[in-house]
Amino acid sequence: MDIKGRRRIPGYSMPALVWSGTWTMVLAFAPAEPDRTWSLISDIGLLFGAALTAYALFVGTRRLPAEGRRGWTTLTAAFAALSVGDIIWSASGLRGIDPSYPGPADVAYSAGFLLLFVASLRLPARRSLPAARTKWLLDATIATLTAAVLMWHTYLGEMFALATASGSLLTRLVSGAYPLFDLLKITALVLLMVRPTRYVLDRRILAVGGAIATLVVANALYMEELAKGTYWSGNAISALWFLTYLLMAVAAALIDRPGPLATLERADRWWRTAPVYLAVGAMMFHEISDTLSGHVDSTLSIGSAAVVLLVVARQTVSNRESTQLLEKQRNDLVASVSHELRTPLAAVHGFTALLIDDEIPLEDRNEALVMVHEQSSYLNRIVSDLVASARGSLHQEKLTVEPIAVEDVIRPAIAASLLESRTDLHIPNALTALCDPERSRQILINLLSNAGRYGRGRIAIVAQRAGSAIAIEVHDDGPGVPRKYQDLIWEQFERGAHRLDARIPGSGLGLSIARALAIAQGGSMSYRSSERLGGACFSLIVPASTVPSARLQPDPA
Repeated sequence: MDIKGRRRIPGYSMPALVWSGTWTMVLAFAPAEPDRTWSLISDIGLLFGAALTAYALFVGTRRLPAEGRRGWTTLTAAFAALSVGDIIWSASGLRGIDPSYPGPADVAYSAGFLLLFVASLRLPARRSLPAARTKWLLDATIATLTAAVLMWHTYLGEMFALATASGSLLTRLVSGAYPLFDLLKITALVLLMVRPTRYVLDRRILAVGGAIATLVVANALYMEELAKGTYWSGNAISALWFLTYLLMAVAAALIDRPGPLATLERADRWWRTAPVYLAVGAMMFHEISDTLSGHVDSTLSIGSAAVVLLVVARQTVSNRESTQLLEKQRNDLVASVSHELRTPLAAVHGFTALLIDDEIPLEDRNEALVMVHEQSSYLNRIVSDLVASARGSLHQEKLTVEPIAVEDVIRPAIAASLLESRTDLHIPNALTALCDPERSRQILINLLSNAGRYGRGRIAIVAQRAGSAIAIEVHDDGPGVPRKYQDLIWEQFERGAHRLDARIPGSGLGLSIARALAIAQGGSMSYRSSERLGGACFSLIVPASTVPSARLQPDPA
């Protein structure tokens, strides 16, 4: 991504995107009657589309840090196995022969579906309390059971009976497994949908979920046409296979760009679980309709009763989660306050004890007063952070946004942080931002304090135009933030690699509050490694103003 915020499509995913997208559009217009030419087009497209998408996922996964790579590696293996099955199928079609059934393609498909389910459990999720994880699994169980009962009630039971009606024992087992694999894919989709996440909307998971949903629909249509004897390779269903690969190529392109982080109080959104309970409502509607019409389905009745019990259990667990969350927040707050206040209070107490002594030299007295002032300023910042954190919903706070010279925001922040001698400034003339001056200074003071705390001595502030925004960057020459903590540092009470280091003070609240205040101004916060000093680079991005501030307006003649 460049400084103007434009995101480039990674080169490794471009061939898969172009190939799958082209074949999706072409095969959407396939004729209704069997056509050998269209079958060849589908087989050739599938042969290369599967391989290109598997390659894009493999390369994209390698861009992730080792800590977040496990689930995506499993997902890559799942679609690689599905690709092998498609390659075997398309290669047989190009040779003009039918693939053996059951055969190697079915082994690859079965492995792919199983790995897809495992990947849905292993993909990274927000760290959560035990009750929250239990609630997540209960939501997934409710949705899966509901989907299974509805699918079985409407069409899956009949298809399962047809698939297992004839053939050898192995053939019937494999044929009966495919409808069950649809349920497994539904489960994987639900697990991805309701998983706790740190993002407003994880675009990668959205693409993967779309691919799984498309795969479920394509498989259901394929099995229906196969049972009727109307399926032929190259018809419109093939467009759905390519749409699946297109969506996975999109996921590969976005694999290191999950989307904007959610503020803590908005991390769990109602629409994550709304589809679960819409499905429950649909099942209850079917149950009532069948009862009124006199057609009682025991499967539907038993499923409805089980879902009601699971919903009750889920509510009980949700209440327990609220209790655990309040307890955790209280413990974190007490631990943070006791840890953070101890050092500055001890310093203030010690220096004031010196000041009581009338015989202390004037030079030492002045030095003690400076230290008391510094420590009291630090105490004031801690208390401000704690109050702001306790208020919550900072992203909704009404701020006084006005045009102001960027220099008038930065220089007071440097003075308040007492880091003038260590800070280099790079500010173009006549650069004006649209922001809340006081809140923006608060953010910069926090960033400068972190730079002074974790850096080795050098700090640089760079302000520049970034499209329609102003980016104010704070660079330091410290060790930077390890890759695995770059998302976590924005959460409350989170100090990343320094969470257990008592030698470096910090409450773990500053960055979460700074990001919430930036969002409240219509801006954002970001982190990257500093190309200037080699350490950390935190950026405050706020809208640029087309109206010059009063300070920059020319004097009247």
